[in-house]
Amino acid sequence: MAAQFSNARLSVRAYGERFPNRRLPNHTIFTAVVRRLRETGRFAARTADYGRNRFVRTAGVEEEILARVEADPELSTR
Repeated sequence: MAAQFSNARLSVRAYGERFPNRRLPNHTIFTAVVRRLRETGRFAARTADYGRNRFVRTAGVEEEILARVEADPELSTR
């Protein structure tokens, strides 16, 4: 583990020499990228789709909702 951090620190130093006008990333960024690349084979993190899908409101869908509410007045349009 210590060698991994020293390699990450060397990577930060090399990055700073190659790109002197850019902000230097923390060494943990390099460690995380290497770990992600080994685990997933990708540089970028996968974005997860959280939450439920949006319900598309079309004229047909609205008519169906109103018909259901009309058939059962106990229902809410919400």
